[in-house]
Amino acid sequence: MTEPDEMLGVEAIRVDPAQRTGVPGLYAAGDAAATVPPSTAAAVASGYLAGASAAVGLAAGY
Repeated sequence: MTEPDEMLGVEAIRVDPAQRTGVPGLYAAGDAAATVPPSTAAAVASGYLAGASAAVGLAAGY
């Protein structure tokens, strides 16, 4: 479920474009997901996307 991140030198949680992990109902964002180089703006954006994706998932019943 994690993969080494060459930029951070740590393992990052693998997510899809909607910030979903391989575990149903579990989302990851910010530096934990490490989809882009670490920055405050990227962390805020991925957190927003994870929250929006979770809300859509809850509304759809999954």
